[in-house]
Amino acid sequence: MFLMNHDFLDRFDVSFTKKESILSGKIYPLGYFANYVLEMDKSILREISRKTETFKYEFNIFLSTRDVTSAALANEALLSLWLLIAKLPVYRLVCEHDNKVNYLISYMREHPDEVDDMMTAGTARNQMLNLWLYNLDNLVPSIKNFIQKTDFMLENYFENLPSRKPESYVRAYGKYKRDIVNGYDIADQEDEDTTELDLHQLTFPFSLSFAPKQHPKTKEVFLAEVITFGTLESFLYTDLMKAMTAGNVPRKCHNCGKYFLAVGGYDTVYCKRIAPDEKTKTCRKVGAHKKEKEKNGSSMIQKEYAKVYNRLKTRKNRGTISIDEWNEKVSLAQELKEKVNGGEISDVKYKALMDRI
Repeated sequence: MFLMNHDFLDRFDVSFTKKESILSGKIYPLGYFANYVLEMDKSILREISRKTETFKYEFNIFLSTRDVTSAALANEALLSLWLLIAKLPVYRLVCEHDNKVNYLISYMREHPDEVDDMMTAGTARNQMLNLWLYNLDNLVPSIKNFIQKTDFMLENYFENLPSRKPESYVRAYGKYKRDIVNGYDIADQEDEDTTELDLHQLTFPFSLSFAPKQHPKTKEVFLAEVITFGTLESFLYTDLMKAMTAGNVPRKCHNCGKYFLAVGGYDTVYCKRIAPDEKTKTCRKVGAHKKEKEKNGSSMIQKEYAKVYNRLKTRKNRGTISIDEWNEKVSLAQELKEKVNGGEISDVKYKALMDRI
């Protein structure tokens, strides 16, 4: 029996230590994958969505006709889609040594009885097929959902913490969860409908076991917490939550505006990438000079944002602006803050624009 959903896409094991995740024999700091998704090029998600629709179309034709031509087209569409999926975090590691997808369509042509059973409502194979297609269809929406929710949480609840210790992150997450459950301060992101996001739910089915493992780097033997995940989304949230307890949280660089993983509870505000318009200097080096030169410049930026945010919140609570107006204005304030932190606009222009909101 060709277990589609177990051999592809979903169900992968990750081992955890107190500070690391271990996947396919490679070590990553907790929070690495959550940060990777926040920072990755989002155009790949649009392309995956497009190729998913193409594959579903060709696959349905194949299931109906099962001839050589439809099989070839369905196989071509599947492999094209899989090349993109294999570029996503986690899957690029899981798919690295897994070529079973190459034989799926040919296997189905060679086993018509199994396909007939698969197409019969209520059978185990039919349930397996529906689950596999559902998870494939839900892959991009679930990643977008994670990005939207996490970006909102980090920007509004984590950026201005007085301490970067794990307990501060936990308190910030608790406040975020409380506000979301009570329906407060949800800002629209792009064209997404936040009312459908079920933001307070973080419950996922998975399999937990403990196993003795040898650390890939130190070679020490340790008892690992091994979790078998059913979806990429469930792993991303687990990676993010475990990262908080280790003092690791994704943060936007105050120079380039891109996400980086701040580790160990340190109040680091600059990443180590090459800074915009620089050939060798990193954001951390440029930021240090900028901070020395401007001294309280970054705190001015945040104070200005906090002033506008609180003003808008008061107006919303008093009913002088609608929820839609609140969401629109908060999103604009966030956008302006990102632009000034990224060097796209000057401090003077930033303050002037914020005064108009």
